[in-house]
Amino acid sequence: MAADQNHSRRHEGSASLNTESEVSLKEVTISSGQARYPGLEGISFFDKFDSRCIIIDTASKNQPQTRTVHFEPGSGVLYVVETADNPYLMRSGVGINLRTGEYLLPQNRDLSPSTDSRILDALELLPIEYQGWLMNPPGHTERDVLVADILKLPRFSLEHVEGQISRGDHILFYNLNEGLYACKTGAVEPITDIPQMAGGYRVLTFEASPSVRVSQIPEFSSSVCIPRQNSLVGAILPPESEFVFDKSRQGFWKISEEQFKQLMHFAEWPSFDPSLQYPLSREEYVIACALDGIAFDRWGASVAQIHAADPARYDRVSKINLETAIGNFVGRFGEHAFCAATLWVAYQHALRLHIPSQKTEILLVQDNSFGDCHSDILGYKSDISELVKQVVGDAHPTPADIEEDGCGSVGQGVYNASTLFGDSEFLEILRDHYPETFKKIANFIASLPPIEQGPWYGNTTVYPLEAVRDFFPKAYQLILSALPYVPRSENPGIRFQT
Repeated sequence: MAADQNHSRRHEGSASLNTESEVSLKEVTISSGQARYPGLEGISFFDKFDSRCIIIDTASKNQPQTRTVHFEPGSGVLYVVETADNPYLMRSGVGINLRTGEYLLPQNRDLSPSTDSRILDALELLPIEYQGWLMNPPGHTERDVLVADILKLPRFSLEHVEGQISRGDHILFYNLNEGLYACKTGAVEPITDIPQMAGGYRVLTFEASPSVRVSQIPEFSSSVCIPRQNSLVGAILPPESEFVFDKSRQGFWKISEEQFKQLMHFAEWPSFDPSLQYPLSREEYVIACALDGIAFDRWGASVAQIHAADPARYDRVSKINLETAIGNFVGRFGEHAFCAATLWVAYQHALRLHIPSQKTEILLVQDNSFGDCHSDILGYKSDISELVKQVVGDAHPTPADIEEDGCGSVGQGVYNASTLFGDSEFLEILRDHYPETFKKIANFIASLPPIEQGPWYGNTTVYPLEAVRDFFPKAYQLILSALPYVPRSENPGIRFQT
C-alpha cells in the first residue's frame, strides 16, 4: 500500500487555479438547495449542504477550468475549486472566511485576498449583498451579540446539573478549559472513573447530534463538532478541580432551540460538500464512491486471511451480486452517469496501480505486502459509507467505514481495492448488459497515455493497457474484444525509473 499526494480530504491551495479564465454569468448554475437531482430522490445526504450554502457551478464540472463556488453566509466560509486541464484528476482550489478576511489554510495566509483573482471572480458570482464582504469583513457581530446576551443570564451552578438538565434540553457550558460549548443534551452523567474530576459531569449530545464549540482561548471563534465514535461533548467540572485553571469560567446556561440553531448557523462546519472535489455530478460522485466501496470489498474477499476473518461478509462478494448492484446504479441514475463514474474510477485506479515490486521512496510509507496487483483508493468515512449503502442496498457488500477497517492504510486516506479495469467479472457484466459502456471503457483504457506515479510508488510510470496485459490477462482479452484493432506495444505495464 502506498500513500498518494492526492489523498487529502481538503484541497484548498493544493494547486494554482488558472487565473486567466473568464467566467460568463450566462453559464452559471446556482444550486443553493433548489437544484433537483432525480437519481438522488429520497437521499438526504446533500441536504445539510444545500440548506446552508450557496453552490455555483460555472459550467459542467467535467469541463477543464470549470469553477465551483461554495459559500456559507452564516460562517462566512467560501471555497473556490476548479477542474484541472485533465478532468480525471481531483479538483483543487482555495478557502477563505469572508467574515474575517482570513484564508483557511496557514500556508495561504501570506497571500492577499484583495488581489487573489480566484476570490475576486467568485465574489462576482455571489448575491450582491455579499460582494462587499472582502473589503469590509463584517465579522461575527450577530454571533457575538447572541453569546453576550446568553452570558448575561444567571448561570446554573454544578450542584443543580442533575435537577436542571433533562434529555433534549439545549445548553451552553464551559467545557474544561476549552471554552464554551453548546449542544442538545442526550444525557449528563456523573464522572466516577477519574478521581481528579470527581464531582463533575460528562455531557453527551442527543442521539450523536452535532455540538458547537462557541469560543476558544485565546481568540473568539466558533465551529461545529461532529461526534465520530460516541456522543461525548465534554465535561462540566467544579471550580475546585485541578483541571479548571480559570475559576470564573465554570457553569452552564439553558438556551432555547432557536438560540442553538443560531449558534450552529454562524459556526464553521468541519466539512463541505465532498462532491465538489470531483469533476463529477453528484449522481456520478455517488456511483464512483459506490464502485470504490465495492472494489474495496472485492479485494478483501480475494485475500484469504481477510476473507477468513469475516466470511459472512465476503461470501456475498460474487458476480451475480455485482451485476445486481450495477443494475441498481443504472436503474437509478442512468447509464450515462454510470459510464462517466466508471471512467473516472478507472483512471484513478490506473493512477494508483500497485504491484509488489514497487518500492516507495517516501519515509514511513508502506510497500505492497500482499504480493498481488491492486489499486489504492481514497478512503471515506462512515457518512459516505451510509450514502453508498443507500444506493447499493443489500445487493453487494460495502464497507461500513473504510477508514476503520481498511487494509494497507498509511495513516488515514489510502486503501487497497480490486482494480476496476482488471476485474474480468465487472467487464463481462458490462459486455453482456451494457455494451456501449463496455466499448467506452475498453477504448478509454486503450487510449490513455502513460501515467507518472511519482515517489509514492518509486517514481514508476504506468502504461494502462499494457498493465492490463501484464497483470490482468483475462481482462486484457475482454478489452481486446471491444477494440477495432489489435494494439502493438513493447512497453511494460509498469516502467521503473532507471
